[in-house]
Amino acid sequence: MESNSGESVTPDLSASEHSFLLHKPRISAYVRDKPVSTNTKLFSVLALLNAHDPEFKLDFRDCQQILGPPDPSRGEPPFETRMEPFSCFITVSSHAVHVINTDVANSCLELLADLNISKNAIVKDCIELLCGDKVQPHTVSSLRNVLTGSNVVENSKDVSLRLTKEITGKESMALQTTTTGSSSERTVTSNMNVTSFLDFFFCLFKSDIFVYVENCPDSDNTKLFSILALLSAYVPNSYLLMQKCQEILDDSPLEEKAKPFLSLNRDSGQGVCMIHPDIANRSLEQLAALEISRSSIASNCVVSLCGDQAQPGIVKLMKELLTQREKNENSKRMFSTLIEDILTMEGSAEALDVLKQASQIFQDKFIYPQTIARLYYQHDIDYKEAEEWAQEAISRDLKNSFTADTLGQVYKNWLRKKITSPSDVNDMAEKAIEAFRNVEKKAENECADETNLFNNRGKFGFIQVAKIVAEKHKRCNPFREKLKSKVIDKFEFFEQYLSYSNLGKPHKTTVEPDYIWRDVASCYQQYTAEDAANSTSFPALLSCLNHGLFVSKEKRAFKFGVTEKTRLQLEQTRDYLKATYKKNVNDVKVAERYILSNIILSNKDPHSPQRGLVRELQAILKRHMLTVVTQRHPEFYLLVLLLFWPEEQLRDQTLEEANTGKESEQPSSGLSCDLEDCVALMDKAYLEVYDKYLRGRYLLPLFFLGKGSGLSRWIHRSRLDAAVERVVAAELGNVPNKNGVKRRKINKMWTSWKAWQLPQVQEMLQPVPLSDVTFTMKPKVVIVTVGGKKVQARTECKSSTPAQSPVYFYLGLDIRGPVVFKVPAAGGTFKGP
Repeated sequence: MESNSGESVTPDLSASEHSFLLHKPRISAYVRDKPVSTNTKLFSVLALLNAHDPEFKLDFRDCQQILGPPDPSRGEPPFETRMEPFSCFITVSSHAVHVINTDVANSCLELLADLNISKNAIVKDCIELLCGDKVQPHTVSSLRNVLTGSNVVENSKDVSLRLTKEITGKESMALQTTTTGSSSERTVTSNMNVTSFLDFFFCLFKSDIFVYVENCPDSDNTKLFSILALLSAYVPNSYLLMQKCQEILDDSPLEEKAKPFLSLNRDSGQGVCMIHPDIANRSLEQLAALEISRSSIASNCVVSLCGDQAQPGIVKLMKELLTQREKNENSKRMFSTLIEDILTMEGSAEALDVLKQASQIFQDKFIYPQTIARLYYQHDIDYKEAEEWAQEAISRDLKNSFTADTLGQVYKNWLRKKITSPSDVNDMAEKAIEAFRNVEKKAENECADETNLFNNRGKFGFIQVAKIVAEKHKRCNPFREKLKSKVIDKFEFFEQYLSYSNLGKPHKTTVEPDYIWRDVASCYQQYTAEDAANSTSFPALLSCLNHGLFVSKEKRAFKFGVTEKTRLQLEQTRDYLKATYKKNVNDVKVAERYILSNIILSNKDPHSPQRGLVRELQAILKRHMLTVVTQRHPEFYLLVLLLFWPEEQLRDQTLEEANTGKESEQPSSGLSCDLEDCVALMDKAYLEVYDKYLRGRYLLPLFFLGKGSGLSRWIHRSRLDAAVERVVAAELGNVPNKNGVKRRKINKMWTSWKAWQLPQVQEMLQPVPLSDVTFTMKPKVVIVTVGGKKVQARTECKSSTPAQSPVYFYLGLDIRGPVVFKVPAAGGTFKGP
C-alpha cells in the first residue's frame, strides 16, 4: 500500500495484532522444534478454549499441576518464565490463566494449524490434561461453559455446543487421532476419538444432573430427560417437537423447567434431542443405577407421547423404538434393540408389559401383538399366550402373510420343544401345517400386487414341520404318505428358488442362511429316501458342478458331506437321462434334462469329443419348438440360446480349425432359430412362471460366453467361482478362522468386481465387441447384435464409478435371458453408455 507521496505505509493494526506478528516467528520456531512439550500443549489448550469462549479461565493451580514440578537446577522460576515463549499472549493472575483476547486466540489456532497441530489434536490434549478428579471446580465450570456455549449469544439463540458440535460432527465421528513418534513433528493423521471426548464431556456434567434426578426422580423434567435419552439412544436422528416437550412439562417453558438437563440436550432445528447417542446411552446407564429402568422410561414414552390419538410421526417413532429389528448379514434379529436390552437387563415380564401397553394404545397395528407372540414362544414362556396373541395379530390384518406366519411359528416351536406324546404330536402337526398352508395362500394373493415380494416362509415352515414330525415319529411316521407329495413339491420349489437366484441384498453375493437348504434336503430324504445331491432335475443339474465349491449351498449346508461330482458320475447321469428320453421322446421336460446333462458334462471335460452331438441336441430342441408355446418354460429357451447362439459372434474358429478344415458346430440352415423371438419368449415365460417368486431377488448368471466352440463355448458359473476360490485360498494360507475369512474374501472379490479382472477368469471368457453392443434409452438394457439379429439384454455394472475408462463386455445367461456385464479393465473403471 502506498501514500500519495509514494511512500510505503502499514495498514492500521491493533496492539494485539502487532504483538502477534512481532512474536510469531519466535513461537513458530519453538513449536516446530517442540510440538509435544507440556507448555506447547497447555498454550494450545488455552488458545482453543478462549477462541470459543472469551470468558474462559483456567485455574492457576491446574496450570501448575499440568506443567509439573520445576527443574531443581533452575530453582523456582515464575509461571511466565516456564511458559516462554507463549507468555506474551497470556494473562496470569493468582487465580486464573487465559489468552489475552479472542482475536489472539484465533490467530494462534491458525498458526498451530499451519504447523500441523489441528483443533482436534488440541481437544485430545485438553482431555488428557484436564480429565480427572484433581481438576479445580473453577476449571470445571469454565469447561462446561465452553462446551455448551453458555457465554455465547448467537442470533439463532442456540445456546448449545459450538465446539462440541464441531468435535462430534459426522466427519469426525469415525476417526481417531494419532501422533507420530518424531519429537520434531506433531502430525495429526486423522481426527480425535469422539468416545474419549464424550467421556470427558459427560463427566463434567453428570454429578449435578444425576444428583437432581436422585432427588426428583418423578418430576416432569426428569421424565422428559429420560424419554429424550431413550429415543436418542435407540432411534438414530430422532427428536421431539418443542410442543410435545412442553406438554410433558405441563406447558412450562423448556429453558426454565428443563434447566438441569439443558447441557445434555440440544435443539436440532426440528425439535429437541440429546446432543449425541453416546451421551444418551451413558445417561440411561446412570438412570438405571438410580432405579429408573429402560422399561419404565419406555412405558412413559408410550403414555406421554401417544395420548388419545398419536400423531403420525409419533406412531412411526414408537414402531421403530419397540419393533424395528436390525438386520444381520443374512437375517434379522428377533426383537428391536430396546426390547432385547430390556430382556437382557431386566427380564421378559418387563418387556412384555411395555409391548402390551403399546398394543393397547395402537389397537389397529398388528406389529405389537405379533411381537408379543414372538417373545412368548422364542423365550419359551407360554405357548398358549403366544397362540392367542398371534391370532390377535391376524385379526388386525387378515390378508397379511407375515402375521399368519407368526401363528405357524408358534405351533412349530410348540411342537418341537414341548410336545412328546404321539397323539399330541399329530394334533399339533395338523395345526402347524394348516397355519403354514394359510401363509402360502396369503403369500400367493399378495403377489398379485407387483410391488410385493414373495414370502417363502409358508413353504419353508411346512418343510420344517414335516421334518420335526419325521424326527418325532422315527419308527413309523403316520404322515409319511400324506405329506410326501407336498414335501416333493416344496423341495422342487426350493431347488429352483436357490439355484436360479439369491437374496441379492445388501449385495449380489448374499445368500440364504445355511440351514435353509439343509432342512429342505434333509426333509426330502426323510420322505423319499433319496439324496438331494443325486437329483437330476433341471435346477439340480445346473447346480451339480457347484457341489465341491466352498460357496455352494450344498457345501454350506452339509460341510464335508457333499463332494464334487466326478466325470464318471456325470456320464452316468447323462446315460440315465438319455435312456429316459428315448422312452419319453415327447416329454419336453425329459428332453431338457438330457440336453442339459450334455452341456454340464462338457463343462466338466471341455475337451471331450463333441462332433455331431451339438446337431443331435439342436434337432431335439427343434422338434419341441413345434409344441404349444405355453408348454415351454424359461429353461427351454435357455437351452435354445446355449445351442443356437451363432458362432460368428465369437470369432472363435481357431487357427488349427481353419488349417485343418475342421467342421464347425454352427447349426445348418435347417436348424437355425430366431434368437430375437427366443429372447422375447424367454422373458415372457419367466414373467409367467417365476417372476412373482423371484421378484426382488438377484438372478444368478448360469453360463457365460466363452472362447471355445460347440458345447464348450458356454462356461458354467462354477468354473469362475472355482478360479476365484483358488486365488483366495492361495492368499489366505493358514489364516485362523479360515472359513469365515474365506467367505468374506470371496464375497469381496465379486462385490468389488476384482474377480472379473483375474487372468484366470478373463482367459475363459470371450468379450463381446463394443461394436456389437448398442445402448438404449431404457435403464440397464442394451441391444446385442447376434448373427445379424438384434437381441435385447439386461446389463450389470459396478456402481459409483467414473464413466470414461476402458471396459470389457461379457455375455451371461440367467433364467430370464441374456445379461451383459460391463467389467472395468484392470486398473481402470467403466466407460459409460
